[in-house]
Amino acid sequence: MRPSFRTVSARVPVELFDRLREAATRNERPMSWIIRQALHNYLDHDQVRNSLEEPSSGLPEAAAGPGPG
Repeated sequence: MRPSFRTVSARVPVELFDRLREAATRNERPMSWIIRQALHNYLDHDQVRNSLEEPSSGLPEAAAGPGPG
């Protein structure tokens, strides 16, 4: 089964667009591929960052703080 897609549009500064176009040309990839990779990377890092900030994601002992003594 083929994956389904949605279209997203964003306004970006000309400099960022030029860098995107250069990366796509240099890597022989479509700009959409570069954008998908960038979104995957950003969201993966964001998920890790959020899980590190949530006390419930760690060990129960760590969330409870230091023990007696």
